[in-house]
Amino acid sequence: PGIAPFSQLEAPATLVDLAPTLLSIAGASADIVDALDGKSLLPLLVDRSRVEPGALAAPARGYLERAGDSHAYRRAWREAVLIEHYFVSNNIKCVRNCSFS
Repeated sequence: PGIAPFSQLEAPATLVDLAPTLLSIAGASADIVDALDGKSLLPLLVDRSRVEPGALAAPARGYLERAGDSHAYRRAWREAVLIEHYFVSNNIKCVRNCSFS
């Protein structure tokens, strides 16, 4: 509720943002959400000026109120993410039926 169907964000987000987002929707305390590595996407997805007061569940409304101004939240959002890829070389010992092509 309060999130338009097929919403798309221009802001970069990663999987670490998923847990804080779901927890903020579920109404977890701010201490729990803030202790996680990611940030909640909820303030980016919901435009409070366009949402009817009863459309959002109470826990989600509470999180949005704690997050403050949604425009400031958007401006403070990250501009980039670092994605690391771990490559295992073909130079590893093989025990049985190993094929590296």
